[in-house]
Order: sequence, then C-alpha cells, then structure tokens
Amino acid sequence: MIVLNNRIQTFLETFFTTETEHIQSLLFYGEEGIGKKTVALSFAQALLCEQFPSQWGGCGKCDNCLRFAKGLQPDFLFLEPQEGKIAIENIRQALEFLSYEPQFSKFKILIIDQADTLREEAQNALLKTLEEPPARTLIILISSFPQRLLSTILSRVLLVRFPRLPSEKITEFLVTQEKIPVAQAQKIAELAQGKISRALALSQTGTFKKVAETEKQLELILGSNFLQRSKYLTQLTKEKDSLKKILKIWLEKINSDLKDPSTKISPELGKALLKAFDLISNSNINSTLLLENIFFSYD
Repeated sequence: MIVLNNRIQTFLETFFTTETEHIQSLLFYGEEGIGKKTVALSFAQALLCEQFPSQWGGCGKCDNCLRFAKGLQPDFLFLEPQEGKIAIENIRQALEFLSYEPQFSKFKILIIDQADTLREEAQNALLKTLEEPPARTLIILISSFPQRLLSTILSRVLLVRFPRLPSEKITEFLVTQEKIPVAQAQKIAELAQGKISRALALSQTGTFKKVAETEKQLELILGSNFLQRSKYLTQLTKEKDSLKKILKIWLEKINSDLKDPSTKISPELGKALLKAFDLISNSNINSTLLLENIFFSYD
C-alpha cells in the first residue's frame, strides 16, 4: 500500500493505461520524508510488471517483479548520490541505458534521486534527453530542493509536487499496514506532521515511547516550580546532541498544540525555543543558562 495525495495518485495511475501517450519526463518534488522515492519505486515496479496494467508495486510474483525486487531488472536504473554527488559519468551511462530498447518490459525507466545534487555539467548533459526522450522510456527526477536545478531542466519536465499528507491518511496506513492501535496511530500521525517516513520511524515502539516521554518532560517543566525547573534543565542540557533532539520534539509538539484553540502554550515559547535551537546548534553558548532564561521567564 502506498500513501499518496489523491490528485497525484489519480494522475500517475493514468500511466497504467497503455493506450494513452504520456509525458516521459517527470520531477517529483517536495519536502524530505514525504514519500517521493517510495512512490517512484512502487510506480516503476507497477509499470515494469508483466501483468501490465498493474497495481501499485506490481504483482510481486512475475519474473519482472522478482528481478526488480532483487535489483536485477535490466529495464530499470536507479541513480542516487555517492559522497554527496552524482557524477557526470553516471549520467552518461544512464543516457546510454535509455538509448537501448527494453528487454523484458514495455518501458525503460530511469529514476534519479536527489537530482539537485547533479552538478551543472551533469544537468546540461540531461537536457536534450529530457526534452526528447527515446520511445518507451520514462525519466523521473526526485528532489527536495528543486530550486537548485537549472531553469532549463525545470522547463523540460512535468512538475509533480508532493504535499504533506493529511493525518487521516497516515493514521489509516499505520492501522491497516502496520497493525498499530487506532489511538496510538492517531498520535503518531499527529507527531509525523504529514511526513510518512517520520510516521514509520515513530511507529517503532521504542522511538514512539521516547517521543512521548520527551513531550511529557516539557509538560513537567512548564508545570514545575523554580527548583524543579532548574533540576530538569540541568539534567537535559548535559549532552548537546541529545538536547537538540529534545528541542526538535518540543518544537513539533508546540507547533501541533498551537493548532488547538484551547491550548495554553504561548507562541512566544515556540519562537524562543526555535531561536535557542539555532544558537545551540551554531555556537558554544551555555545551553543551561539559555534555557533557564527562557523557562524562568515563562509563565
């Protein structure tokens, strides 16, 4: 099961109909963690499945699906950065791959993940092929930072924007696919803030429990007296990396709670903690004194 915006799902499923000619160069873009790569891979396997037109992810049983699962599908190529970049040589090899007829499928499919890591030379090498792809090929670029791509690249692809997912969709996925109780799934979906990868990470029992405990710490601090607050903050600020993770969870909780009209949390606390996070991340500031200054002045 994929978790996908209805509009995008409807559009992509038109590719499952062989009678229609389709745009051959796509760009999946949106924030990190919202499922762009997962959708692209499931989409590719469906198109390469021998039972075409197929379901998302293919049948999983035919020779093509089995090849895909083992990474041995000769009609599919997936590129991603190595040491932070995709080399021009990899792009040239990819273009050669597209120049040959499909061996076992109706398509040859190239997916380039984190396409924004392509250097200008590599992007320029793609231009002509994006504009006039060989017959029976499909190119999918994936990016969380499309503004880093050349305008000439953007003008040659169909832009498919992936928005954050509604909590209801994430909840449904967690209940039906991960077998998580409804109440817990709803809480995870709320914490995930529209990002399916974060929801899956939180669904791991230990991770979810840790997030819940960290949220509880914020509530304890806000409800404690001067001495208790001092004790909590001294303990929490002992390790910088751990503190940054705690602050992220607090900020996500505050942002979520602010959507509730009955919340008693001030937006000013969120602004102060966000500034504190930046200072702690980028300087050697005394984090204990910084947070004490924030919480001791918060009523």
